[in-house]
Amino acid sequence: MDRTLSNETHVVEPSLAPEAVTAPAERAFASERKAYRSPRLTPYGRVGTLTLVIGSPFDQSDRNLKEGFAPIDPRAILARVATLPIETWSYKGDPARHLGPMAQDFGAAFGLGADDRHIFPLDAGGVALAAIQGLHALVQAQDARLQALERELRTLRREVAAREGMPVA
Repeated sequence: MDRTLSNETHVVEPSLAPEAVTAPAERAFASERKAYRSPRLTPYGRVGTLTLVIGSPFDQSDRNLKEGFAPIDPRAILARVATLPIETWSYKGDPARHLGPMAQDFGAAFGLGADDRHIFPLDAGGVALAAIQGLHALVQAQDARLQALERELRTLRREVAAREGMPVA
């Protein structure tokens, strides 16, 4: 089965009808026609060089397509995320604002991806999930320490109350 699509340009009508919107700026937006390109799909079952395709519709994550597995240290990832510069910025010539790290900083911090000019979405997601796991482990460790300190405090209060002949609350 061939699932290859052309890279034709199509026009998409906005989902909101102009009369359904009240503000003039919103009416102008609703009446705009937006052009987009169909994604270029590969034949079923074949994976191209996905990490080099920016904005690829593929986020192949099937274990059977991967190799070279290596464990990670979620707390170390969390520490690197904490020092990663995160900024708001715009692409040159585009007024839209974005938030995130620069690819060069991301590459230097994690050594992931095909180059230091792009951040592959799967890598960004993996780093975020690993950092969440690291944060969870840190919270669990702090919670265990807090519970131990609370037990110790209760014991010390009982000992002080027993020495002073006072009732324990």
